[in-house]
Amino acid sequence: MLQHPYAPADTEPMNHGNIDDDDDFLPDSDSKYRPGTKKSVSEYLALDAEDPSLAAWKASLLGNSSSLEDSIPTSPENTTNVTLLQLALEVAGRPDVVVDLAGLTEEQLAQTVFTIKEGVEYRIKVQFHVRTGILSGLKYLQSVRRLGVTVDRTSEMVGSYAAQREPITVRFAPEEAPAGVLARGNYEVLSQFVDDDGVVHKRFQWAFEIQKDW
Repeated sequence: MLQHPYAPADTEPMNHGNIDDDDDFLPDSDSKYRPGTKKSVSEYLALDAEDPSLAAWKASLLGNSSSLEDSIPTSPENTTNVTLLQLALEVAGRPDVVVDLAGLTEEQLAQTVFTIKEGVEYRIKVQFHVRTGILSGLKYLQSVRRLGVTVDRTSEMVGSYAAQREPITVRFAPEEAPAGVLARGNYEVLSQFVDDDGVVHKRFQWAFEIQKDW
């Protein structure tokens, strides 16, 4: 997620001003990906029932139950109800640093600062709850700024999930924090969770600081 180059290290306090910029989350102009037509849970269950490969995919998504009532909770409107619960920084040998996405206000999230030791391997993990319907193609988008300049953009595919009674946890690929005096300092982050239908399930600001040590 964190890429060079970085501006020289700064020592001023964090600026928690608004960095909300839709341009940071625009898709690539040459992207050929087009999401499929949205379907209800019932339609997914009935879709191409004779296709073994599709049946295996539906089983992984919806579970092995043959009836809709036994497989997942539903709503009369077949809408998807997603709650983002946690964003966490995971480093081997250290307790996770957890941000409560469900319990904190936008203002409180904007005041949240992760400390990352330079050069350390870490990963981001998210926890969310799909309460009804099917969540299709959830993506995590992240824009990192320093001194008002965008220095990194990240897009991580979280996946597609049917409603489940228990929260879902997804870990992203490990990353290595940059090291050196030029990398140290404060960074502001704008994060967004959006699905294939363009529904933004969560959008928030937070921050991190790269330090020489913990």
